[in-house]
Amino acid sequence: MRTSLLSIVPILASMLIACASDDSREHQSVRETAPQSDACGAHRAGLTLPADVPASAEVINLGRRLFSDPQLSGDQSVSCATCHVPTRAFADGRRRSVGAHGIVTRRSTPTLYNVAYQSKWLWDGRASTLEEQVMIALQNPEEMGMTHDLVGQHLRNYNSEFLSLFGQAPSMEMVAKAIAAYEKTLLAANSPVDRYLYCAEPNALSALEKEGLELFSGPANCIRCHWFFHETVHPFGGRMALFTDGRFHNIGAGEFEDAGRGAITGRAEDWGAFKTPTLRNVSLTAPYMHDGSLATLREVVEFYNRGGVMNSADPSIRPLRLTSSEIDALVAFLNALTSMEVEYATSN
Repeated sequence: MRTSLLSIVPILASMLIACASDDSREHQSVRETAPQSDACGAHRAGLTLPADVPASAEVINLGRRLFSDPQLSGDQSVSCATCHVPTRAFADGRRRSVGAHGIVTRRSTPTLYNVAYQSKWLWDGRASTLEEQVMIALQNPEEMGMTHDLVGQHLRNYNSEFLSLFGQAPSMEMVAKAIAAYEKTLLAANSPVDRYLYCAEPNALSALEKEGLELFSGPANCIRCHWFFHETVHPFGGRMALFTDGRFHNIGAGEFEDAGRGAITGRAEDWGAFKTPTLRNVSLTAPYMHDGSLATLREVVEFYNRGGVMNSADPSIRPLRLTSSEIDALVAFLNALTSMEVEYATSN
């Protein structure tokens, strides 16, 4: 008989408190600035920006326009929105993204929703701020292929706006600041899972989705990396549930060798490790894994059900022995993590 979710809440909470007590910066979890109260209101109305996101409406609006402007690429063929498509939950539906000059990159495009709450950015965590992440994408020849000189040349039509807002002509740094300010406003909650867990709506999930929640939090052990219980708060309330631990794991996924986090830290234990992605709106961001090698959520669950592959370095990756109907339930639960606002935006 499967153990009830409610019966394992204290165990899970204790486990996550122990995990979070690791003071290594390499394994920092979600930001401490996530909302502390009124979880139901936050999930109904949309998330609240972290306290460290000061930006004027004018800067955010500038960032929004720059985000969609192909002048920001070296050959003026692609923009941020080429890979982070608003109608695709700010992913792009490709296995691997395509940058300037038609170059196919090594990795898939992750969603930008709720990036304001991350502590490290990019699949390998090489960016320590969102502004740095934007700078890396702009200058990467496989992505935007931009240079400092080209920014000034391509963005002359923005000169007066930059002078007004920043006191200087367009620069790579100020472009990154404006785009990051816009990206920090891309917030999404209010999914059926939120309404069930945080807003006392017992009918927000179907019976199949509730079974999937039990599996997610119990036998399938998805919650080990895709957290929604957080330390120092009562389960089912308090800090924002991001469905990621913000850490890096080698789960053995991928069709070609990629050092991942190991290329950044130089540590053998980080070789092939990638950041745990959020599961919010995951039904809208296929294909999956860092290289887009798994096409559907069912393929993802079946991958874990088999125990991943032999080159996984994470000891928690082991065969789950879920039945076909249990896999159906787990996939149904993952689909229920779609925010109402995002679902509307992607269907219109």
